[in-house]
This record gives sequence, C-alpha cells and structure tokens, in this order.
Amino acid sequence: MKHFLSLIIITSFTLVFGQEKYTISGTITDTETGEEMIGATVQVKETKEVTATNLEGYFSLTVSQGNYTLVIKSFGYDDYELTLNVTKDVKIAPKLSSITNILNEVVISGEKQDKNVTKNEMSVFELSSEKIEKAPQVFGEVDVIRTIQLLPGVSTVGEGASGFNVRGGNVDQNLVLLDEAPIYNSSHFFGLFSTFNNDVVDDLKLYKGGIPATYGGRLSSVLDVNQKVGDYQKHHGKVGVGIISGRASLEGPLIKDKASFIASYRRTWADIFFPLVDDLRDTKVFFYDSNIKLSFKLNENNKLYLSGYYGRDKFSFGDQFGFNWGNGLASVKWIHRFSDRLSLDQSVVYSNYSYGLGIPVGSFAFDWKAGITTWINKTDFNCYLNDENTLHFGLQANNYTFNPGEISKASPESQATESKADKLFALEPSIYVSHEWKPNDKLSIHYGLRYNQFYKFGIDTVFKYQDGVPMDAGDPSNPTDNGTIIDTSFYGKREISNQYNSLKYGLAPRLGITYLLNDRSSIKASYNRMFQYIHLISNTTAVTPVDLWRPSDTHIKPAISDQIAIGYFRNFKENTFETSIEAYYKWSQNIVDYKAGADLFIENGLEAELLSGRGRAYGLEFMVSKNKGKLSGWVAYTLSWTQLQIKQSDFVEEQINEGKWFAANYDKRHDITITASYALSKHWELGSNLSIASGRPYNSPTGVYEFRGNTVGNFSERNNARIPTYHRLDLSATHEFPKKKAERKRESSLVISVYNVYARKNIYSVYFVTDEENNSELSANSFSVFGSMIPSVTYNMKF
Repeated sequence: MKHFLSLIIITSFTLVFGQEKYTISGTITDTETGEEMIGATVQVKETKEVTATNLEGYFSLTVSQGNYTLVIKSFGYDDYELTLNVTKDVKIAPKLSSITNILNEVVISGEKQDKNVTKNEMSVFELSSEKIEKAPQVFGEVDVIRTIQLLPGVSTVGEGASGFNVRGGNVDQNLVLLDEAPIYNSSHFFGLFSTFNNDVVDDLKLYKGGIPATYGGRLSSVLDVNQKVGDYQKHHGKVGVGIISGRASLEGPLIKDKASFIASYRRTWADIFFPLVDDLRDTKVFFYDSNIKLSFKLNENNKLYLSGYYGRDKFSFGDQFGFNWGNGLASVKWIHRFSDRLSLDQSVVYSNYSYGLGIPVGSFAFDWKAGITTWINKTDFNCYLNDENTLHFGLQANNYTFNPGEISKASPESQATESKADKLFALEPSIYVSHEWKPNDKLSIHYGLRYNQFYKFGIDTVFKYQDGVPMDAGDPSNPTDNGTIIDTSFYGKREISNQYNSLKYGLAPRLGITYLLNDRSSIKASYNRMFQYIHLISNTTAVTPVDLWRPSDTHIKPAISDQIAIGYFRNFKENTFETSIEAYYKWSQNIVDYKAGADLFIENGLEAELLSGRGRAYGLEFMVSKNKGKLSGWVAYTLSWTQLQIKQSDFVEEQINEGKWFAANYDKRHDITITASYALSKHWELGSNLSIASGRPYNSPTGVYEFRGNTVGNFSERNNARIPTYHRLDLSATHEFPKKKAERKRESSLVISVYNVYARKNIYSVYFVTDEENNSELSANSFSVFGSMIPSVTYNMKF
C-alpha cells in the first residue's frame, strides 16, 4: 500500500511540474461577516474553466502564462470580477458583498451551473440550512433527519421511529457525523426531533452510494453535517419559540477578523405544565441540547476549529420507571496549507453515547447504564496537482470503548443485585487514497482504495462451541448448563481476543465515472465496497435508545456490503429543472439478526442468541427538482426491494423463515414524496409535503396452538404480511414581518404548520392478543403514533 501511494504521488508530480503552468488560488469571504464562502463559483472567462470553493472557502485553478479575467459568483451576492496578469503563482482574497434587494424566491445558492450533471458524484444529495427550513415539520421544528427522509432511497419504518434507512440498510448502517464526530443516536423524543439544531447547521451532504474512500465503518450511507462558522465581524443571534420547544443561538467575533464563536441551546418545555394535571404530576418527558463552535484564523495558512455538542433525553414516570439517553461530542480540527497545491486537515474527535434505565424507589430500585465511547484521530491530505488531477489520501484510527452494562442500587434499602460487565475495547485503523482524474472534457473518473483493520482487546471470555450442532451457550442461571460449549478462553486487559486484518475483511475499493453526453446531460456509474465492524443488537422493528452496540468478534463477523449504481442526469430550461434516474443493486454478507425469543442482555454467550446471513437490495430512484422561481421543490419516487436470508447452518434452530429469503422490516415497495415551497409575496411563503409509501412488513401468525391453557400464535414465517399504505399531508405558512425603521437589525417571522392535515391514522405496528369472544383465536390490534392532525405555531426572531 505504501509503495502504491508513493508511486501515484511521484508520477503525478512529475507530470505536473514538467509543464509551464501557474496556480491562481485564494479564499473567498463575505465582506460583512468574514465567513468563508462555501460553493462560490470561480470562472476563467478566457478558458471557460470553472471551479467551486470548498468547505473552507478555498479554490485553486491552473492556467498558462497570460492575462485572465476571473468572474466569481454566489447567489445572494454581487458578481465579482478581477483581471490578472499571470506570470507566476497568484494568491487572491476576494470579498463578496450581499445584494440588498433580492427577490423572494428560491435558488440553490452558490451552485455551479449544471453541477448535478457535470460533477463526478452520484447518489449524493446536498442541502443548505435555508432549504431545510422550507419543508413543513412536526411541531413546527426544523429537522434535518425528517427532511432527508423526503429524498429518494431514504425512508423510515414509521412515525416516531429513530434514525433512517438508506437503500435497504438498517439504521445502524448509516455513518452520521457532526463536524466529523460520529453520532450513534441521531434522534430526540423517539424520533420526533433530530439531534441537529438547524440554527447552527451550515450544510449537509448525504452519500447513498459512490462513497469516497475517506469514509468507512458503515455499510449503507454517510450523512456529513457541518456546523456554521461564527460571524467574524459582528454579534447577532436567533430566538425561536414554539408550542413545546424553544431555542436560542448567538454568534459573533471573539477577536474581529481573527476569531469567532457560535453557540445554541434548545429544550422542550411541555413537561413544565405536567404538574397542572394530576395524572402527570410526577411525569418528566423532555430533551435538551447545546452546540458550540469556536473558529480561529491563526494566519494565512492555518485555521483552527473547536466544536462541541451535548444532548440528553429524559423520561420518568413518577416512582415507577425512568430512562435517559444522550450524545456528547467534541472535535478539534487544524487546517494547514503547505502550498497552493497541498493542504492538511488534522482532526481529533471524541464521541460518547450513553443510555440507562431504572426504577428509582422500592425494594428492587436499580439503575442500569451502558454506552459506547469513540476517540478518532484523522490525518487527511488534499493534493491539487492540476485541473485534471487531484489526490486525496490519509490515515484514520478509531478507538472504541463498549460498556455492555452495569447495574447499581438506586437506594440504600434496595435488594437489587449489583453487577458490572467488563468493558470491551476495539481499535479500527485505516489508510485510504483516492484520485480524481479528468482525461478530457467529457470523462471524469474518481477511483480510490481504503484498507481497514480491526482489533478487539480487553478482558473477555470467548466460548468455543461443538461442531455439527446448533450453537447453545446454556442457561446463564444454571452454572452446570454449558449448552454446546466445549472450551473457554480468557483474555486479559491488554490482550487481543480477535483481529481482522486480512484483505478479505479490510480492502474496500471505490469507483465513480461520469460521462457528459452534452452540456445538459450525463450518465454516471459507481461502485463501492464497505465494511462495518460494530453492530447494533436489537430485536425490535425500530431502534430503541437502549439497544446495545457490540464489536465484531470470533463469532460475530464484520458485515460486508457491495453496491453498484448507474444513473442518467438531465437539466432543462437553463437549470430550472433537474432530473435524475438511478438504478442500484446492493448485496451484503454477515448481516446480524436475532433468534426468536432472544435474550440480548446476557453478559456472555450473546452470539448464541444471534444469527448471521445475507442481504440484497435493489431498486430505481426518480427525482425531479425545481430550483428557480417562486415555486420550488422536488418530486421523488423510489421503487425498491430489500430482502434477507438467514441460514447460518442446516439446522432449523439456526435459520429464519426456513432459510428462505424474506422481506426486511424496512422494506417498502413504493415510496413517493412531493415537497413544494411557494413565495406568495414578499412577506408570505407557503410550504407543503405529501408522502405516500407502501406498508412495511410485520409478522402474522400462520396458525395457533394451546399451551398451558393459553392460545399462542405460531410465527413460523418472518414478515409475511404488510400494514396498510402510509400517506400524510403537511402544510405550512411563513410570514416575514416587515422591518420597522427603528428595528432594521431585527427580523422576525411566524411559522404556522399543520402536520398530518387530514388526520390519517397511519399504522405503526400490529400485534396479536387472545380474542375476548373466542379464547381459541387471536385478534390483530394496531398502534398508531399520530391519529389526528397536529397544528403548531413558531415565532422566530433574528437580532
């Protein structure tokens, strides 16, 4: 690998510096705030060469000696032109001024013309915070996760469910990042809110396929969210007050033009009114979160960013029961520019996800806590060779600490048995390299390679099971029952109990190809192999906050996924309409599922409660979006199949559905979303969202039998029935209050929204109980999260 990387770099540099070329580079900023301009386009008039600024507002172009005119554009800003006489490498620092009178219509700001057609990316979607705000949201709260669920290929198992599913992947197969820190549960309030406060979100990028080599560790997707950089010039803030929640944010300079900050806080307050209701007097149901980011311009070639996030959900029902969960994140990022061609991003990241439940009082009062902690060290290099060649390479090491659970007494008089499982540790080092190559004006090729390793270490007990019989760890409550265990290995704190360092479990190639048919259309294809070494162990349809994360080990193999995709992209009417159609096929190995009646909270022998198998997902995704004019939005349609085959051995005990393929819990045949925003006038904007989707599968009994006088269902087939079709309409209206002369610095708006306008009772789950009239039969019962429309009003103010 080391020799391969060195060969690429040496060869590329030889090609570059053998030519008489010069570099025009620089950082584009906002005149008023000093913030870097992300996605601003820079065009050389004479050569028609166009590029766009990166996340740091930086751009670089290669030209021959001569006179050139640069045209810099970004939506909402005046065009900037600059004439240069290039006889050597040139650095510039353009500052763009915002347009004072801009039409009240939507345009994708800062995007290069035909970017979706020409850029060598597919299965990728980018959203700014401004566009996210256009979609109607539950309880009037702007929400990142709910917005991406409106895109083709992205779905959820139902209302109130945590996380999201991408192209047939489970929720734990998504790598969710906030300023490079992984988030293990991206939801508040059981999925009704996300962990992302849009007031501090700058932009996001969702990769459904064609995932670059810089990312790894998950099978299905990457959601990369960046927080805003605070204003370097002046202080200002936002306040939002809704029916059940409120939020506030503030940003400004610490040292003008040198250092800035942005901070936010958000909390629900419905629980404040619970004491007024007798039945809810001792109930607490709320969440809160806070964000902060500090930015420093150390000098022309060095920048430093410090980011933090902390959020918590708390639910308690008096003295009966309670549980809580939350994320804590911190990251430090140093950007150093060695030259106009080579830059370094060095990051150190901390992520902690912890959760717990318990009974606060009584003879068996207890607290149970568990969680996962991750430290990441990432060194990332970006080498711009010329307009046709760019190299990206780096190193990454993830260090995991798994806390399987510990039980303590919640009160001195409690008779609960205290216990503490040994923590598990793992190390996941990676190296990656990618090359973006443009051999001619029509063809772009982006290829890369990532190599991962995985080591599990720490105090551990590993069982060896008898061959030729089903795996059985015995009865944990009976010390003499060893099941089919024939040997036990014990490992100390610093000993490696298992490792995956072969090419089979670590070599991940990536490939993306774009071919331009003409200026307005292209065809694209991609391939990626992904590995996942940590698994979310759950036996519920939707992920719950207390599901367990476990590392790969001797028996639980790393999951592997391969995906191929091909697409056609076409724009119409000068980029007013963007259209795309993509087809994909994904096949997976070592997918973890659970046995019927599995106990997932045992300390040792968990592998005997689990099964592994294969997965396949394939489908078509259509999308039409309108990005200009008073009416904007998109129509998305997905036709897909997601299936699993769990046949660990020929024994029926180690099979699901008799080893036959069956639909996954999150399989939905059809999924349609229509999202629209209309600028009715200068001060009024209307929004709507219509969602229609096939019902997801559930287990229906194939028969009944009597056991000890009770009627019991025979659930021999997995996911053999489907809930009814899901459909929902949301509407919103936003009023921007006219500014008064004495309050020119203050802006305010009122957002009125209605979630589930026609009060559709969409079924979330189906369960079976003994029929009251006929004890020998089972009757089906359904549960809906929302059974009525939910109006909301939110007042927002900027100051």
